[in-house]
Amino acid sequence: MPSANVHFIDGSDIDTYLESAGRVYLAGHLGRPQEGFSHLAALPDPTEVGISRYVELTVDQPHLHTTNTDYTYVVKGTFAVRIISTGEVHVLGEGGLCVIEPGIAHVCIAHQGTQVLFVKVPGGNDKTVVELDEASLEWVRRYCDSINCG
Repeated sequence: MPSANVHFIDGSDIDTYLESAGRVYLAGHLGRPQEGFSHLAALPDPTEVGISRYVELTVDQPHLHTTNTDYTYVVKGTFAVRIISTGEVHVLGEGGLCVIEPGIAHVCIAHQGTQVLFVKVPGGNDKTVVELDEASLEWVRRYCDSINCG
């Protein structure tokens, strides 16, 4: 019998949730923890940890985090990130890591089949949606055209 301070989630349970929702939160003080994982929301550390699976090519809503540092590790696939203020672009493949500090507006494109592990420290929902400037909007269009995403 496991200790009360040790928690396990079977990979098949995570996979089932990812198939239906595309994202699963594994830890953090979440407002709406997933059914079957709610015991993790009561952990003392508010650091947010989760997995996102992108079944199709996805342009995430451009945003910044007001207090969180956002760590994104590419488990498989390709994940492109553009920093809106500078136009800096990084395209990460499997094993790549992106660390974005608070206050940095960015837009991400996940290729079809990409899966990422994300960690937000200190945690909590601090996402602030931002508008894409013309240069970033054009980058999204050109990037999508270059990989034939329509």
